[in-house]
Amino acid sequence: MLIYKQSHRILAVAFLLTIIMLHSCQGRYNSTFDNALALCENAPDSSIVLLQQCNKLEMDTEELAKYSLIYTIALDKSGYDVDNDSLIRIAYNYYNSRNNDSLYSKCQYYMGKYYMLTDSTEKAKLCLTSSYNHADQNGDLYTKCLALNALSHIQMFVKPSESILYARQAEQFYKKYRNKTISNEVYYKLNLSESLWAADSIDAAISECRQALRLATSSSNDSLLISNVLQDLSCFYDSKNIPDSALFYAQKSYSLKPTKDASCLQTLSSAYIS
Repeated sequence: MLIYKQSHRILAVAFLLTIIMLHSCQGRYNSTFDNALALCENAPDSSIVLLQQCNKLEMDTEELAKYSLIYTIALDKSGYDVDNDSLIRIAYNYYNSRNNDSLYSKCQYYMGKYYMLTDSTEKAKLCLTSSYNHADQNGDLYTKCLALNALSHIQMFVKPSESILYARQAEQFYKKYRNKTISNEVYYKLNLSESLWAADSIDAAISECRQALRLATSSSNDSLLISNVLQDLSCFYDSKNIPDSALFYAQKSYSLKPTKDASCLQTLSSAYIS
């Protein structure tokens, strides 16, 4: 009888230790993931370094999904095109049936962005619309703006009027975002100006772009940001058949661009030809 009670206690302790270990394992990466997600916006490279310290082989399904989504966000914020679905697909397969999860709208957005980059427009629209609706319902203003901006890009040369509507909404909503940055404000305004240009409202496009330029030059020393605004302005003046202004802004854009990419060179050469 004594032996039975002792073995029973041993089994009970072993069971309790197993439960504690399982609980500990399930939450082992929670703080790392939270920190990595918080770093994505302003220090995405640091977020990547943090995530690289995690061992994917010991993660459960939920952890791997969260890891894959945050890694995708960090890569995107670091300037890499998320046109490979090896990571985001893992997250999407997990979160797609969990629309009550706080990360659902972010996952839908990045899956939509992947589809945009791979020319799967209809699939992109479905994901981005889902992202917008969920973010709107849950007060995720930042993701809501991202989804609207992406929807505007999709419709820019298909339904310019819808593109303008989405772009205006994205710009206005972003102004209400508590942690907004000047550079993002400028890019939202640039997207609106490009939508107006696509709708042949060139004067309105130039007006919005000039506002973006004032905002960029008065509040930022970001040469790439200012160069991108000047490049758009050059294209708009070229469309309006004012070649001197087009060349002036193309040259300024080129001089400020840290890396002379193909788009910048094309704008400058087009202005010279005009």
